Amino acid sequence: MIFLRLLWLLAIPCLFLVAGCGDPAAGSAVGPHAPDRSDAIREQYLDREAAVEASMEGRMAYQVKPRTGALGALTEEQLKAQRAMLRTLLIDAGESPLQAAIALDTVNAAPELAPDMDLAPVRATLKATLGQARARLGEQSDAAPVTVDSVNDLTLLTVLSLALGREEYAEDYERGVLGLLKAMDSTGRFGDLRGGIVRAFGIDDALIQAAYATALQGDDRLRGHSYFAFAPYWFMHRFQPNGAPYITHQITPEQARAIKRMTDGTLSSMASLYPSPEIQWWFEHFGPEESSAREVSVNEFLGPNALPADFAPPPYGLYPHAGVLFWRSSWERNADSLLVRGAVEADTNSVRDAGNLLWIAHGDPVLVDADMAYEVAPVLTDETKPRAIETRLIPADNVLRVGTAEPIDGRAPIITRELNSQGGNLRIDASALFPELGQWHRDVFWEAGGEVRIIDTIRYALGQRERTSVFWHLNATEPVNLEADRSRTIVEWDEFAIVIQGNSPLEIEQFLVPDGRGVDTSHIVLAMRTIGRPPSLRILTRVLPREKGKGGALPKKESPAPDAE
Repeated sequence: MIFLRLLWLLAIPCLFLVAGCGDPAAGSAVGPHAPDRSDAIREQYLDREAAVEASMEGRMAYQVKPRTGALGALTEEQLKAQRAMLRTLLIDAGESPLQAAIALDTVNAAPELAPDMDLAPVRATLKATLGQARARLGEQSDAAPVTVDSVNDLTLLTVLSLALGREEYAEDYERGVLGLLKAMDSTGRFGDLRGGIVRAFGIDDALIQAAYATALQGDDRLRGHSYFAFAPYWFMHRFQPNGAPYITHQITPEQARAIKRMTDGTLSSMASLYPSPEIQWWFEHFGPEESSAREVSVNEFLGPNALPADFAPPPYGLYPHAGVLFWRSSWERNADSLLVRGAVEADTNSVRDAGNLLWIAHGDPVLVDADMAYEVAPVLTDETKPRAIETRLIPADNVLRVGTAEPIDGRAPIITRELNSQGGNLRIDASALFPELGQWHRDVFWEAGGEVRIIDTIRYALGQRERTSVFWHLNATEPVNLEADRSRTIVEWDEFAIVIQGNSPLEIEQFLVPDGRGVDTSHIVLAMRTIGRPPSLRILTRVLPREKGKGGALPKKESPAPDAE
């Protein structure tokens, strides 16, 4: 450790940001003067769009298969189980109208599956439900945002119309289909949905149900939307090497596994629309989390075709509509990983998270996020234990705050200059979110197997008097070692290190912060605050690499979420 510290101290005087010494090597991803390859990145995405568009004809040639399969091929025991399941769904029409409608549609096509059941009460319940969905949608304007509830109502309108009689309910059916097409048009170019992953599951599952039901009746308008070709990437890219869809202290291993199961369910349902090599790759490498029934379903829809040995989806993606970038150096468990958040307008959560940056080095979380905290335990540099609890607001993310004010609604785009499996560099421009600032740019440079450099450039509005704070949530459960040397501070814990340097004096404190509300675990948060009122501020934060771990690729049929959202 002493030797490493000496190396860092020797390297610091040559930092390009404040000390003014030499730049990194030409072309280095961590250098502020690295070549701007944004045009090349745009070409990558145009190529990806073109490839998907070119594949749509082949995808649509696939004939959607009924989930019941060929009834004649079922054994007596399987047929009995199928009838029992359908009967249960039909009886529960009031509680689960969408599933009941799908069951009724199945029985309409194969009456022998419910030979002795009186379906009149089921139809009456579904008619009432359709009327309720119609009424709720009638209260919405055409400009209303896409929500889980609105997509569910449009799906009810579509699927219930099919079950009750498409000709009789043609107007409702058409309104449902057109509304769902509009909902898919409102997503990002690459299938990205705003909001959390649970919201994405709710919207996506409803869209799949509607697309599948309409395709069975020969209407391919929903199934033919490119959303379903891009969406698998959106769900896959959310998973980090630590096995969770986020790098956070809030989620438990059980919750992470539950989200993996939900992802498996969504992807396998999506595979019922047409074969997807990306989804086939996912299940071959990461397996279903559990349930042999799910695996049988996947095999039924994907078929036995082998993928090329070198096939793998790219382990990174920028999603401008959702304001997020996911990056991994590979799909291995011991990969490096970066998650960066910008902000989109009229999305409170994304505005609050703007500038957030999460980092995993060789499979181990380094920079994480947690829950917002109001009661924390400050730690003095010359103490071994935290002081008494005090009231202080700590944001949930690795972000900037001016005084105690929250950012205002606005847009903070992520501008990528370079992005590939070796690393990249980008800028988050969050200037519009802080009226107290004339500018806040967060430039990020990173390399696989190397370090991350974050440069915060801040210019203040005239008359601004509040102190500026920058917060970093560390994957450390005990106080870290802080060593100040003039304008720089070295932070060390376990085998990790962060070097912080600014062009103006900074007060750096550490706090022991709860991982979430109502939990007993906690972690360390670094809080940097300006001293005085400088006209501008530049902070360089270097997250230095640790020795590469000994982990390897995930074995087949093993979940990427064995231990840890």
